[in-house]
Amino acid sequence: MGKKKKTIWGYHSKLRQFFGWYRSQKNRELTVQSGSKFLQWLSQKPSIGSNSTINDYRRDLKSFFNELIEHGYISFNPFAVTRKLRETVSTNTWFRPDVQQQLKEMISNKDPQLWIVCMVQFYCFIRPGGEMRSLRINNILRDGSDWRFQIDGVNAKTGCYRYIPIPTPLKQLLEPYINGYPSHYFLFGKNRQPSAEQVGTNSLYNRHKYFLQLLKLPVGYTFYSWKNTGAVMMLKCGMSFKNVSMLMGHTSIETTDEYFKSLGINDVLEDIRHQYPTI
Repeated sequence: MGKKKKTIWGYHSKLRQFFGWYRSQKNRELTVQSGSKFLQWLSQKPSIGSNSTINDYRRDLKSFFNELIEHGYISFNPFAVTRKLRETVSTNTWFRPDVQQQLKEMISNKDPQLWIVCMVQFYCFIRPGGEMRSLRINNILRDGSDWRFQIDGVNAKTGCYRYIPIPTPLKQLLEPYINGYPSHYFLFGKNRQPSAEQVGTNSLYNRHKYFLQLLKLPVGYTFYSWKNTGAVMMLKCGMSFKNVSMLMGHTSIETTDEYFKSLGINDVLEDIRHQYPTI
């Protein structure tokens, strides 16, 4: 249907849920109310968790059935009469030092590969989706002690090549982890080690979610929070705002300012305006 691979995978996942529910019904008749009944059933599943996720199901399944109508396979859309649920917008946040240490102790001992993934986010701001999963060992450019990640334009969110310096603490984690593996292997492969097959789409996210649940952290803390944490900590440690912005791949200082405001760091540009030296 002309969809991107990631979109098709999302459709398949949601359709599996829908048809699994449909097959479990005593009366297996597809009606205009089937969509509403399915979303109601979905809202009672503990693993779903939020109105936002339910709305994602509603949107994708409604779109799928619309395409079936356009191709003449069915005459009505069971999701046409469903309504979008109100979503609670949660502010992205970052891990404070005490939480960082708690997560480090748990994850580094129980899931070393996942801890390296967290640190790649923390130090290099590489996004944990397609950018992270597509990394191969040969995306690490090594020139003596100078190591960098090369992110190609196909997998980068911005569509541009990026070269990201790898700090010494991260290099010390990566060196023994990749030692002895072929350079074409995915950095984060299956079986929690580099391999010819990349780690599953939701594997890293679900493994990290397990540790967040162990600590009973409130809404707003996510796998993505490691990237947020690295940005905040670099700023607090004195790295220039411009360099943080550049490493994050932002197109402007204003974009970075809005990013920090969303994390509750509200006075960054004001500090620059007031403290920038004058001639």
